[in-house]
Amino acid sequence: MIIDPDFQDGSETIVTVPMTLNQAEQLQGELSDLACWARGYNAALGNDDYDRRPMGTEGVTALNIALKRAIRKATEGKMK
Repeated sequence: MIIDPDFQDGSETIVTVPMTLNQAEQLQGELSDLACWARGYNAALGNDDYDRRPMGTEGVTALNIALKRAIRKATEGKMK
C-alpha cells in the first residue's frame, strides 16, 4: 500500500488528520519504534511461527512513510 495523494486516481476522497507539527513528529517517532520492534520480533520467530507474527506491519510502515513525507513538506520552507 502506498499512502500518498499523488498516487491516487482522483476518484477517492482525501482524508486529513489535523495535528501540530510537534504531534506529527512525536507520532512518527513512535511509529518508527513500533515498526522496528515488529521487525525484531518477526526476526526472532522461527520460520514456522507465521501465526504469531503481528499483523499490520506493512500498514504501519506505509503510514510512517506518509507521515515523514507530510512533515518534510510542512518544514521545507522553514529550514532555509
